[in-house]
Amino acid sequence: MILWPARAETGQETPRIALEPQDAMLQVVAANLDVDPEEEQVIAVKRREDLDAPIRLLVADADPSQGQYYFQSWESTTNAINARLLEVSVLDLVGDHGREIVVSGMNRDGRLTLDVLRASAAAPGKGISFRAIC
Repeated sequence: MILWPARAETGQETPRIALEPQDAMLQVVAANLDVDPEEEQVIAVKRREDLDAPIRLLVADADPSQGQYYFQSWESTTNAINARLLEVSVLDLVGDHGREIVVSGMNRDGRLTLDVLRASAAAPGKGISFRAIC
């Protein structure tokens, strides 16, 4: 397994996109998820008022040519709801030099969860997109 340079800087790194007021930021991981030189951000968020809400992932992608330097290019829910046990990583799990987003956490039944997301073809003009593979 190849680990790519990614830093989880909870409390130090701030999201490069605006978050919804009802969302609490849980973790930010900065990593280069595609072939451009800019780092993207994987941002884990959870609704503040809903304890049973799933943790969601947002990807902030860089696009200096469009005038808006960072924009949200993708969003998805995870199987985890417990913010205290959340761990977000960016890894090359299969050794193909691609980077997967790996999220471990816990669901409402107290069972450990694992979400693995792999880059997929995005709609034109939408930046990076991911799909669940595990």
